[in-house]
Amino acid sequence: MAKIFLEGIRVTAESSIQTFKEIIALRASVENKIIQLGKKQMLAKNVLQYLYSQPITDMHSIAIATNVSVTSISRLLNDFIRLGILVELTGFKRNRIFAFEQYLKLFR
Repeated sequence: MAKIFLEGIRVTAESSIQTFKEIIALRASVENKIIQLGKKQMLAKNVLQYLYSQPITDMHSIAIATNVSVTSISRLLNDFIRLGILVELTGFKRNRIFAFEQYLKLFR
């Protein structure tokens, strides 16, 4: 019984290590994309940091978390969609919900 338990721990640890490596690779990839945003780069990094803790969110929550206007966040989120960082889930023009889909896929 102990051998089966230890094998489970080993498999779980290996899976966790692989997921961590994939997160690091994703982070590098996304940070390379936001370099294209020029002056918005610093704000983009702050929003990206927020997305790691809240990968499904809306622009009002991001605006509150970053202390930036909804208008500025809206423009940045459109850039994130264009760059393939975020996916808009609702299809609405207002009250849109966004997902950091690449990040979420790492945990499925």
